[in-house]
Amino acid sequence: MRFYAPRGLRIVRGENQYLWDDRGRRYLDCHTGHGVAFLGHRNPRVIEEVKKQLERITTLSPTFDTDVKEEAMKLLERILPSHLTYFYLLNSGSEAV
Repeated sequence: MRFYAPRGLRIVRGENQYLWDDRGRRYLDCHTGHGVAFLGHRNPRVIEEVKKQLERITTLSPTFDTDVKEEAMKLLERILPSHLTYFYLLNSGSEAV
């Protein structure tokens, strides 16, 4: 059962900021998949970084420390206001509420 009515548009691929339909027409993606593709579709730099991480470890409980987690938290410490002293990294804004 569909939640959304069909649009008569079938997207078959994406690259950087563009999407293509099954007729070869190109579209500028202003939706970005609810924000998950804000760095573009098939962004080569993102693909390379994800591959490097997947070669090391795929997923881990948030109770363990990793070098990637530590690097992210140090960056947050530098850019956030100084009164924000505790961080808990989550997957989405829904979990953070």
